[in-house]
Amino acid sequence: MEYEALEAAAPGWWDEENAPLPPGPEPSAGEPPPAGDKPPQDPPPPQEDEAEQARFREEHMLRADGTVDPTPLSWNRAAGLLGAKLRPIRYFVEGLLPQGLALLAAPPKYGKSWLALDLCVSVARGAPFLGRETERADTLYLALEDSPNRLQMRLAAVLGGDAPPDGLFYGTAAGTIGDRLLHQLAVHLHRWPDTGLVVIDTFQKVRDGSRAGADIYARDYRDVGALKQFADAHGICILLVHHLRKAGDAADPFARISGTNGLLGAADTALVMTRDERQDDITTLSATGRDVVADDISMRFDQITARWQPVADPRTQSREARYRADPVVIAACALAASSPGGWQGTASEFCGYLFEQTGAELSSRSVSSRLRSLAGDLLRYDGILYSPPSDSSAGRRVHTLYKKSI
Repeated sequence: MEYEALEAAAPGWWDEENAPLPPGPEPSAGEPPPAGDKPPQDPPPPQEDEAEQARFREEHMLRADGTVDPTPLSWNRAAGLLGAKLRPIRYFVEGLLPQGLALLAAPPKYGKSWLALDLCVSVARGAPFLGRETERADTLYLALEDSPNRLQMRLAAVLGGDAPPDGLFYGTAAGTIGDRLLHQLAVHLHRWPDTGLVVIDTFQKVRDGSRAGADIYARDYRDVGALKQFADAHGICILLVHHLRKAGDAADPFARISGTNGLLGAADTALVMTRDERQDDITTLSATGRDVVADDISMRFDQITARWQPVADPRTQSREARYRADPVVIAACALAASSPGGWQGTASEFCGYLFEQTGAELSSRSVSSRLRSLAGDLLRYDGILYSPPSDSSAGRRVHTLYKKSI
């Protein structure tokens, strides 16, 4: 068998200098080396003949197809790593979105596609995103759940009358991970080598169907891993827009990412959008990853500019300040103050008054839940007694608000 191919693929693979040395003779105690002579050296290791080297190569370094496995030759001394000149990690959004594979997950209708599109526009412009600096790069937004009409509407809203940046590209169709997607991305990067960010909205659209009995964790890890390998090889960021489960650990938003832990395990960065209540206007963007510091960003969707804007962290406000700003509290205090004998009404009636006073639109169920959770603070801060409806089925389900006299 010829092994010139191995030597060409991994020159100097047999490093005599690093080969294990046999133990040398111990110097006799009390016998310093003669003056002017060098200390005794260990004898050189025995030289292996060509036949032995060939046997070693065939047994350990050749794959079944006859090609060389160079992996062990890339395992080097740590001292060399410290002195190596490596390319710095690219951050397309400062401190938030580095190169590699990233997930952006949120429940349906939370505005994650608006956030993803704004991200692409901002990076293509080199403009701030959520108040953070960006590295300008060409971007590709694959809106695989949108029609061209809907995407046109969203893009016009985000741009606000400005022309789109030259480095912003889009598509509404793509192959799957197992069928052409990676080749399609390679073609795009070949045509537009300044591409630094690719957003796939949504991840589910590029996944292949699973076979019955398949290991779901392994499939999740394999799918994300294939895209991560592509991103790493080209020094870009691929962001996958994904969904959250309805139920999950409220203390750990990343545990709600739909699928197995294989998705989060294979990704470099994860971004998750959550709210305390679905109707809240403040959304928390939680970030974690290998090259980012875990952080929570409070943001609000601006209906006028069609863009997400960072806001002051509501947790820095006092508990009473948050209580005073709650539209349900504003409506409850007004109703109790205007009814000396106490206010009684259904959740639906409260919703109507809430909208008239504050413009907030909540469902009857949400109002009922919110009033129950506010009962203690209503009494503490405003001396208002709240009584929920009884469980009896007779008549209307009436809520009661009564302001105690001082």
